Amino acid sequence: MFEKLEEYKPIPIPEVKEGEAFWLLALGHLTRHQTDYWKDINDVHDYNPYENWLKEHAAGKTVCDLGGGTGVLLHLAEYYGAEKCISIDNNPWACVYTKGIYPHWDVIHHNFFKMDKWPEADIYLHKGIPEIDALINKTNMLEVNGRVFPQEYMDGDGEEQEGMIDYVNKHDRAFKELIRLGWMEDYV
Repeated sequence: MFEKLEEYKPIPIPEVKEGEAFWLLALGHLTRHQTDYWKDINDVHDYNPYENWLKEHAAGKTVCDLGGGTGVLLHLAEYYGAEKCISIDNNPWACVYTKGIYPHWDVIHHNFFKMDKWPEADIYLHKGIPEIDALINKTNMLEVNGRVFPQEYMDGDGEEQEGMIDYVNKHDRAFKELIRLGWMEDYV
């Protein structure tokens, strides 16, 4: 009855604008069925090490986020002057949502571990990839080692910084929906 997929096949992400029907479907899916994308926003201080690093390193660079999700790290990179942003994520709903919020970014639906080649970038970002050793091996194989940040898991502390405040404001509609649904009661 069901066809078994032998191979992972990414789908192209169409041009989509915030507020259009397809984007609203993505927003609805992410705020109802995949709320993990929003969980760590309550712990915004976890992004402080990234924000501090990007303040010094992102300006004028092409930045690629491996597991881009809803675009937090690339938002910070762009906020601090990145010239070009590329997001790779294996969730089509996250890709559609992100493309609608950031239509000028390159958003790629793919599993970056399964890609033979990553898009050319000056910096490759990731947050919380549990397979850090596999990621380091992949970067060595693709000869992009030294351009991946961070090389190990990082914890943050302190108050939220201006880049994260800007991210929350840009994604206001998603956060209002999460609060309305009761997923982020602590957020208000």
